[in-house]
Amino acid sequence: MPHTYDLTASRKNNIRLEKEMSIFQSFEMKSVLTPLIVLATLVLLFVLERLFPLRKITRALVGRLLVNFSISALAFLVAALLVRPTAQATLHWTNEKTFGVVHLVPLPAPFEFFSRDVFRNFHN
Repeated sequence: MPHTYDLTASRKNNIRLEKEMSIFQSFEMKSVLTPLIVLATLVLLFVLERLFPLRKITRALVGRLLVNFSISALAFLVAALLVRPTAQATLHWTNEKTFGVVHLVPLPAPFEFFSRDVFRNFHN
């Protein structure tokens, strides 16, 4: 019997994922408190670093801050333009397609279930 993919299970999975994403989106940073806590933590760490430096200061503060800001901005730009869309496309593809070792050989349902469990245990 050839292996068939249950489309209704895929649709149920998509609906479940959409519900989870809508719950997650409702908890996004709507509060002003969270950014203030992050900002306060960064300022505290900056002040502590100025009071108790971990290494000898050899360059001006403005130059170091400019370099750090530039590299951070570049990293966020790369993450926004490349990493996030690639990860989302990969997750979307894996949700629609069947892939992996279990799908290479058509097996009866009990053997397929058992082999998935065995491979999952080997993965961890």
